[in-house]
Amino acid sequence: MAWERDLMDRDEIQNRKVLITYPTHPMFLWAYLAVALILAVLFSRFPLYVAEVSYSSDSLELASIAIALIVLSPILSFINLVIKKLNTGVIASEIELNYVEFFGIPIPIPRLRMREVKTLLAMNVGGALVPITTSAIFSYLLVNSPYKGMFVASAAIDVIVVAAVTYALSRPMPGVGIVVPAFIPPLIAAFVAIATSGFGVPAAAAAYIGGSLGSLLGADVIRLSRSYRNLTATVLSIGGAGVFDGVFMSGVLAFLLAI
Repeated sequence: MAWERDLMDRDEIQNRKVLITYPTHPMFLWAYLAVALILAVLFSRFPLYVAEVSYSSDSLELASIAIALIVLSPILSFINLVIKKLNTGVIASEIELNYVEFFGIPIPIPRLRMREVKTLLAMNVGGALVPITTSAIFSYLLVNSPYKGMFVASAAIDVIVVAAVTYALSRPMPGVGIVVPAFIPPLIAAFVAIATSGFGVPAAAAAYIGGSLGSLLGADVIRLSRSYRNLTATVLSIGGAGVFDGVFMSGVLAFLLAI
């Protein structure tokens, strides 16, 4: 039966450490690849700009790795790493079938079973791990540059402001997750970065860090930690909408607006 299969699928998911989410339609895969190609073109020259301002000898290589990770984000967004199984405190009922044999004929006996709904907390590779790693690389490179003080102050202010705004605007939506207006965080991240450091490499890097880490903290960490019991979801993934997630959109759009 369909409901029996659903129970088995749910139990199987609860025991996984890596969850792969595929596009609901093959056309979406081409859309993800198209986004990756566009990002590759838009970010192609940024490693050279970073190498010009950074005193680090491996600046070109590290900046290239950071940009490559951003370009690969759409594909990596299919991968979710399970961090923890959360107790929600929500009790649900389900029907369990036991069988007894009567003259060799199995007879199903339904029984109502109560269980606590558990939620898997996962981290999306493209939507969370990539922004964290890329932000760390940008921070290392810009700290080793003449713009160190300005960059650190700009990035710190950006993260705090975007996190506060994102948290205030975010709302838990049962069955979906945490939702945030898509374009407000990147606009704020870009504005703060430009206002504190002007246009250029430091502003773009600060805007990316503020947009991605600020959104990650405000919506996917602080808001999620307060509201996960109300979401009634089997899986909650930090940065889990991948290329269309607020974390990814905020970082990339803020970067492009500030450079």
